[in-house]
Amino acid sequence: MEVNELRPLFGFDFAIGTALAALQDARQRTLDAVAGLAQDHVDASAHGYPNSIGATLYHIAAIEADWLYADILEEEYPDWMGEWFP
Repeated sequence: MEVNELRPLFGFDFAIGTALAALQDARQRTLDAVAGLAQDHVDASAHGYPNSIGATLYHIAAIEADWLYADILEEEYPDWMGEWFP
């Protein structure tokens, strides 16, 4: 069994640094899991499940971008968000 050890990111409060490390770990594991997938696999939906891998990844990216700008930075969304997430 593989064990992943999370170390808080340097320069942050312990709790924030640990949460950021967990998010980074999840991002990396997601990228590793989808690396090399053919586009038709990314676009396909499983039987009985309406969302494709691509739609799920799009949702995650949109929610993370919203969280970053609305909750963390407390800034207006940059122009690129409207282009990437219409």
